[in-house]
Order: sequence, then structure tokens, then C-alpha cells
Amino acid sequence: MDKHVMAILNNCKEKMHNTIPDWEKAINAFHRIWTPERDADIQASIIELEEYMKGQEEQDKAMESRMRFVMAANEGLKPGSQKEFDCPICGGQAYASRASYNGHLHARCDNCGIVVMQ
Repeated sequence: MDKHVMAILNNCKEKMHNTIPDWEKAINAFHRIWTPERDADIQASIIELEEYMKGQEEQDKAMESRMRFVMAANEGLKPGSQKEFDCPICGGQAYASRASYNGHLHARCDNCGIVVMQ
């Protein structure tokens, strides 16, 4: 099997952590289906997997940014109160309030456009 293919599979294994419980079984299954005749199809599938993994990384980064915003908005905010704070995503001025009747958080940053409504 191509060393490049194995390097990509190992890279995916590292990035996906525990998403696939038994990587050894997955790799062994891959070895069973691999043949020189199928190599082009398998290479194409691996390229798709690499692109998928890049997309997942971007989604993870976006979610991390959103969570930092929510945590900053939530910090020290009591029901019935509001505050201004620095947006951890863009550094702009952000606003947050917590409803007195149900405690839900509402926050926004006019600079980067993030809005959170619980």
C-alpha cells in the first residue's frame, strides 16, 4: 500500500481521536479491500476524507469561538441585568443581558455579527 495513503490514514486517526472506537479494525478492513486496481478510487476517497477533516477542523474552530463568546457574555451576569464586554472573537464592543423571568442569556456583537439567544 502506498506510504502516502497510510500517512493520510494515520493523520486522520490522530485528528478524529475516539470518533472511531477501534482504529486497528478500521485499518485492517481497509487493507482487505485495497488492491492495485482499486488504488485510484481509494486515493479519491482519501482525498475526500482529508477535505472532510479540514471542514471539521473549521467547524470546531468556529464552535470554540462561539463558546468563548457565550462564556464571556455569561460571566457575572445575574438575572435582570445587562452588561457591555469586549468580544473575544473580534475585540469589538459586545452587549449581553439576562432575562429576569427565565434567566435566558441574550448577547450580540455589532462588529462581528455574532448573536446568541438562549
